[in-house]
Amino acid sequence: MKPKQLIIELAIIVMIVTATWFTIKLSTSETLLDIQLHDTYFVIERSTITLPVSLLLITLIYLIKEGFAGYKRRFQNLVLVTANFLSLIWLYHLSVFIKLLPQPGWTIYPPLSALPNAVPRIDDQAGGYPLIINSIKHLMPIVLIVFMLILVASSFLTGKNWNAKPHEQNIN
Repeated sequence: MKPKQLIIELAIIVMIVTATWFTIKLSTSETLLDIQLHDTYFVIERSTITLPVSLLLITLIYLIKEGFAGYKRRFQNLVLVTANFLSLIWLYHLSVFIKLLPQPGWTIYPPLSALPNAVPRIDDQAGGYPLIINSIKHLMPIVLIVFMLILVASSFLTGKNWNAKPHEQNIN
């Protein structure tokens, strides 16, 4: 691979990470991202979200980019496989966290339904909270399977084209 092409690819990766960082920085007014899920309050630093979102974007951009190139370029395929693998690790941990979220219709413990000011059920609060959580819980395994299939296919194509003859490779 020519040094000029290597610099271009590294510049693309740096631009994706920088654009993600600026987008997350501009979308939150404070230094922390606050998420309130019913009775739990999550505080996440922006830097914690920047890398996983950047990895997902790099995976998707390189998947499309290398699809047009026929998956014949080694370095770009290695970037795709690495970003996809790291995204898959992050998505797995996210899916475990989502599985631990409470099921719709649960009550706050201890149940105080006998009191005059009874604690309302979660499905009475926050509109579509149970529907959203249920949808995410059902879609997360599908997302994981899709990213695993992308990893397997891109790894297979990278290995298949690794020892290709110079006239079979696309150097651009």
